[in-house]
Amino acid sequence: MNSKVEKYNLGLLLYARKVMKPEEKLVDEEHPLCYKPFDHYGYLRFFLIEEALKAASGMKAYCGI
Repeated sequence: MNSKVEKYNLGLLLYARKVMKPEEKLVDEEHPLCYKPFDHYGYLRFFLIEEALKAASGMKAYCGI
């Protein structure tokens, strides 16, 4: 960042036990899914495999369409 102002970030992590996905009424031909439904714990397990280590974007590799 090229700012002269100090910035502070706070990461808030939440691990959901259920798969997160958009409501069905929000997805149609005009507004298709960009990602598959997301499972936090499945995403964490994904990083133990070789495919994840080689991926430029872990998120796109795990749940990209």
